[in-house]
Amino acid sequence: MRLPIELRVTDNGPGIPKDRRDEALQPFARLDAARDPNKGGGAGLGLTIAVDVARSTDVFICIQDPSLAGKAMEVARLLRTQLPSLRVRTGLGGAKLKSQFKKADESGAQFAVVVGADEVARGMLTLKPLRAQQGEQMELTPEALITHVARGVRQAEPPVTQAGDARDG
Repeated sequence: MRLPIELRVTDNGPGIPKDRRDEALQPFARLDAARDPNKGGGAGLGLTIAVDVARSTDVFICIQDPSLAGKAMEVARLLRTQLPSLRVRTGLGGAKLKSQFKKADESGAQFAVVVGADEVARGMLTLKPLRAQQGEQMELTPEALITHVARGVRQAEPPVTQAGDARDG
């Protein structure tokens, strides 16, 4: 079971220099030598965890053309309304479809929903599974999309185990 969370990130410091940003995202990284983990300086995991949470996505909506952004937002709203715990992102930055698929994969999304002009004209959407266990790409009505996404997200969730369960090792 997923519970909705709200994540707030604040930064009161001078910021991270551009040339050290990749380093700052590595686990246990501390850019300030004065921060001693033995004196309450942290373990260097905060940004790593924040990035992992921000990248956690179930469905990434891709558009073939920027003129379809409104339709993509309708699809996102439909998914969020029907499946409230679903984590949905939209690729509305005007990038090419290939770049949007790359972002979808990097986000950890299980599915990409492609909003294309031809499909929209027929009242359809393309569901592209991004993980091997999710099956083949298919064209679906919005209603069927909800059913397939809900089923796929449930199947991809790790099993819940109880303390002492044999699966715990």
